[in-house]
Amino acid sequence: MISWLPFATPFVYSTKGVSDVSKKSRELRDRIKSNDVRLFQQIAQHVEELAAEGKFPEFFGPDVTLVPVPGHAPLAPGAVSTAERIAQSLAARGLGGVSPILKRAARVTKSAWARGANRPRAKQHFETMTMERSLVNPRRVVLVDDVVTRGATFLGAAMRIQSEITDAEIRAFALARAITDGEIEAIRAPVVGAIELDGVGESWRRP
Repeated sequence: MISWLPFATPFVYSTKGVSDVSKKSRELRDRIKSNDVRLFQQIAQHVEELAAEGKFPEFFGPDVTLVPVPGHAPLAPGAVSTAERIAQSLAARGLGGVSPILKRAARVTKSAWARGANRPRAKQHFETMTMERSLVNPRRVVLVDDVVTRGATFLGAAMRIQSEITDAEIRAFALARAITDGEIEAIRAPVVGAIELDGVGESWRRP
């Protein structure tokens, strides 16, 4: 069972900050959440530039499989998720190939609507996801999502893939990470960090 997962993000937003920068960061979050494909394309170009500068070592490349992380509920037939559109935009810049092998089999509470103990934990995400086996199992996997808070969804998705492909090298990438307390100095703040699972099953993101 995975208890530590590397992650990377190019942007940060403040959920409660009142400064101009913090407010503008939430505007970016809202545009991301609105499934703005043109924005995703612009961000993908920015990510390509950051990767070329060495900001995200080991996260992208032609041998990387970008796996969109399922939302909180099963997708309607024919629908394309926000995470998959982001992954497609990254793939269009040569940052990897897209393989939507993870599916949500049962609905969980949307993390943005839940507080504290009501937020789904990594184990619940793992139990409500399924993985479609492909002819070629990916070896370098980067899970892709829109935003990351504590990282429970990422951990659950990583656990599901590892349960099927034990030797996969798994990382996670989100467009933005949330800061729940205080202000931010800049929206563009690329980082590489880690998501960890503690002894009681709670996930924590650093930074």
